[in-house]
Amino acid sequence: MVPDAPTSMEDLISKGEALVKDGKTQNIMSLQVGQTGDAYHIYPLFSSGGGSFFAPTANGDPDPKNVTVDSPESIAAGKMIGAIGEKGSKALKTSIDGTNAIPLFFNKKAPFLISGPWAVADIKKAGVKYDISPIPAWEGGKPASPFIGVNGFYLASKGKNKALAQEFAANYLTTKDVQVALYKAEPRRPALTAAVEEVKATDPDIEKFQAAGKDGTILPAIPEMGQVWAPFGNAEAAIVRGDDPQKALEGAAKAIRDGIGG
Repeated sequence: MVPDAPTSMEDLISKGEALVKDGKTQNIMSLQVGQTGDAYHIYPLFSSGGGSFFAPTANGDPDPKNVTVDSPESIAAGKMIGAIGEKGSKALKTSIDGTNAIPLFFNKKAPFLISGPWAVADIKKAGVKYDISPIPAWEGGKPASPFIGVNGFYLASKGKNKALAQEFAANYLTTKDVQVALYKAEPRRPALTAAVEEVKATDPDIEKFQAAGKDGTILPAIPEMGQVWAPFGNAEAAIVRGDDPQKALEGAAKAIRDGIGG
């Protein structure tokens, strides 16, 4: 459906609009929003427009005392998102959520999907031709910065078999065979470089996802992040539906600050 990766978000929308107009697909792109929003999936577009959740501290960590959801830059980003919402180009829709975002793509009802490695298994099963590229930025904007997460294992502090658990985590889960097995269960990039070298020999997606995450933002590992998801998601959904971005983001910022303060 799309021979070449879009060079910008505007180019993506233009290509998608042309395909919809020609009757070749039904949606410009598939990015899950839902009725209550999805802060995780919209963040690349929000960040490319200049938006952010927290200002950085001197060492670059997110500062929970400095919420920036209602900063001028964030409001400008919100207006960009609103312009491609349901009262704009309709590239973003609240009807697209976690249940149908990936199926819309592999059923060819959307030419573009903004998602992660967890989508690949279903896409391959459907037999759809696909490629992986970095999320395009807004023209003249910052790089689109998807959240980067890492799966990990935890040891129970009050477990009865601490020595065995420690041995299991430190000397078994870190072996190449186990890392490769975890990759085969779900094709995410392994943590162990030896495992990466083995799987990328037969899976070109590994390096493509790594390239797509080059400008990513490490998902803030601070307790205060728990106060962000729902208020920001609700603001995003309101903006996509056509509400005023400034009002929506100011309301979200207040709820986040109140939640952190509480």
